[in-house]
Amino acid sequence: MAVSKTREEVAMTITEMLDKKRSLIEVCKKVERVMEEADAGRALYIYEYDRTEIRIQLPRDKLYPLLQEEFERLQAQLKIIIDAEQTAERVIAGLLPK
Repeated sequence: MAVSKTREEVAMTITEMLDKKRSLIEVCKKVERVMEEADAGRALYIYEYDRTEIRIQLPRDKLYPLLQEEFERLQAQLKIIIDAEQTAERVIAGLLPK
């Protein structure tokens, strides 16, 4: 039994996919920036701004592997979305009259 989607459902799925892609790219940039700071030897801190300021210095040797792992996970998710986007573009291009 084939499941058919309406144009609205497909459009919503494509919109969600593009939103997810934008979100992943933004988070990847943030993680990459923190990794660059750690690579430069800068101290990494967690700040609390709402109340009294609290600084907790994070040890690079503990944090960097976690950042790297998260970056790779995000990149893998992004690759899946980009592959899906490219497949959709090829399908649409094949449907358009020449």
